[in-house]
Amino acid sequence: MDSVQNRTRGWNQPVRVLAVALGVAFAPASGQAQPTAGTEPARVTLTRTSRAAVPTLPSPLAVSAAQEFARQHHPDLQMSLADVEITRADSFAATIRPFNPELELSLSRGGESLTSREEGSVAVSVSQEFDPWRKGRSRRALAAARLRTAEAQLALRQQQLESQVRSRFQKALFLQNRVQLLASLAQQEQKIVAATQSRVREESVTPLTGRLTELDWVRIEKELLVAQGDSRQAVLALAAATGGIPPEGIQLVGTFEPDSLGVGEDSLVAMAVVNRRDSKALEERVADRQAELRFARVDGRPNVRLSAGISRERSGFRGSDFTGDPAVIGGIDALEAIDHHFEARVSVPLPLWQRNQGSQARAVAEVNQAQTALLRSSFDIEVEVRAAARAFDDALRLYRLYSRRAERTRSDLALVRGAYADGRISLDSYLTQKGRLVDTLLDQLEAEDRYWETRGRVEVATGADFATLVRGGSK
Repeated sequence: MDSVQNRTRGWNQPVRVLAVALGVAFAPASGQAQPTAGTEPARVTLTRTSRAAVPTLPSPLAVSAAQEFARQHHPDLQMSLADVEITRADSFAATIRPFNPELELSLSRGGESLTSREEGSVAVSVSQEFDPWRKGRSRRALAAARLRTAEAQLALRQQQLESQVRSRFQKALFLQNRVQLLASLAQQEQKIVAATQSRVREESVTPLTGRLTELDWVRIEKELLVAQGDSRQAVLALAAATGGIPPEGIQLVGTFEPDSLGVGEDSLVAMAVVNRRDSKALEERVADRQAELRFARVDGRPNVRLSAGISRERSGFRGSDFTGDPAVIGGIDALEAIDHHFEARVSVPLPLWQRNQGSQARAVAEVNQAQTALLRSSFDIEVEVRAAARAFDDALRLYRLYSRRAERTRSDLALVRGAYADGRISLDSYLTQKGRLVDTLLDQLEAEDRYWETRGRVEVATGADFATLVRGGSK
């Protein structure tokens, strides 16, 4: 009986062994970044907007203020910023060990038929999955590449909005000035109509002649109403690019002088390649896809699971359960034994069929797609820049054709009106001369409208403001 009891060992040593095993399982891998207090990504408070909380544009409004307003309030930038924060959180999550250790406790109980005490066993084990292929490093590289892609997309969207705001602001400002010019013409024409009606009452001109002057006034009023509608639409388009609501009667302030580029198409293409962030965003996407391909390749390799544990078993027998020489077993009433077992296991999945082939094939295709998109982007940028530059050259020549005569046409129109008001020329002569002069002014406005539209196309195509382009791309 004493010899049986000597087989029972204390629990101190097994518990110490288990503690060491737990420490190994929970310990960070060598060289792996582990999250500590203060390393979580900073929380960014985004601007939350609703239909009732859409901000109102200030008035008067300059182009620089409009661009800053767009950077602060446009929903697209808010969404892009949220995408950056999401990928930043994913990047932080990639630094955490993906596998948690598993602790298992088992308990079994037997009957009391053999001894007066229960039979049974108690076992505790811990297991941990390990990555011998350094998949964590590839996972962190992929998360970092996705973060750079999101940041590049944010920078691209900001540049697009700034170019859009600048182009639409110039358009809206021109239309605002056009409305003022046509309103002045309509006011002057209304005075001529009043003077003609007075002569009709004096019977110095016929009623038909009076109606002809009214028709000329109606024509100018029609141009004014069209310009006012275009101006309102241009202001709304500007507001949409800024993410705000324009107040009633908003005033745009600024001076944009018509000018020529002074640089060739090849130089514009070169500046577009440097200034536009499309290529940068696509380059980051290519790097993102390549990082995903590397991760897909290493992710197909199996992980290793290590487990270690101890168990304590109790067993017992009655004396009647033994057979043999009575002289030997006759003095045994019962026998009880407690044993301890240590266990260690290693398991590795056999990659016979599933080796992540599908993800690898998809990643290869996405890398090829991203590289093709990058090449296509260079081609599209060059075509867009050359088309915008040639359209601008045509519009510039047309604008200069009329701009050289604009001031003289306005002064001639004032002379003709004065001559008719003083009675120095007949109404028929006045209508003929005035009609030709007004047609020239309207054509000049159309030419200027086309100039500003094509100038905005050049700025959008090159990703730079006009002043920077005139200086040859140096900021």
